[in-house]
Amino acid sequence: MPIKHTFLVGCPRSGTTLLQCLLGAHSHIHTFPETALFYKTVPSQSKAMKNLGIASRAAKDRFREFLDEIERPELFEHYFHTPITIKQYVTMWVQLLDDLTMEEGKMVWLEKTPHHVDYLSYIHRYIPDAKIVHIIRNGPDNIASMWEQVQKARNRNGEGWSLDETVNRWITAVRASASRIGDDGHFFILYEDVAENPEVALKEILSFMDMPYEHAILERYPEVARSIVLPQEEWKAGVSGPVKNANGMKFTKLFTEKEREYILEKIKQVQLEEIPRFAKR
Repeated sequence: MPIKHTFLVGCPRSGTTLLQCLLGAHSHIHTFPETALFYKTVPSQSKAMKNLGIASRAAKDRFREFLDEIERPELFEHYFHTPITIKQYVTMWVQLLDDLTMEEGKMVWLEKTPHHVDYLSYIHRYIPDAKIVHIIRNGPDNIASMWEQVQKARNRNGEGWSLDETVNRWITAVRASASRIGDDGHFFILYEDVAENPEVALKEILSFMDMPYEHAILERYPEVARSIVLPQEEWKAGVSGPVKNANGMKFTKLFTEKEREYILEKIKQVQLEEIPRFAKR
């Protein structure tokens, strides 16, 4: 039976890691650290390379890094045969992930890289059988969570998004997801539904993936979190704890009244009401 392919996408800090760990706790689903497959393979600077289907110069290094992250560096020589095009890289990645999934005796792999929400057309072009799960979190709390990480990054290395860039990241991600409403192969879930009633949410998502629900998922998911969260990803440290809604007072604590007014006014252009709950095709 061929391996089934599923991508989980969304804005950073929207609950992608939590949902990845929950789904990865299913006995037939294999998941792994973020691959950044399309994010690092599709050229971001050279329009000419992109139009010709030539892979980014960063693609080779990312493939090697991923193998190091899963502690399988010996696989590099087996799979890497000097690919040049995006298609060749995607074929290589899919073969690797298929093989790793079969090694685990599982039927489905689940890839989670939040920024792949910007590469939906590439996923469909190069992996046409893939199913895509979108997770969406309300704007104020998602933006506050991103902004908290931006501040921590600035404290470490002096770099990070501006407030405008942070707000635009949420708007762009949600618009990218909303553009696929009604398309086959897409499922939409709200973070708040996953956090507040994970069993109901998981049953719906797994039905979309043609998988049965397993009650042991909620017991096993912390183990998955420990296996896929890398040591340098300290912002994901809390994901192995009890499932709970992390929304709260962060929006009020992190932003001034003027900043809150600016954010709320700016995100009015995105209507979350357009995203139906448990929407699937």
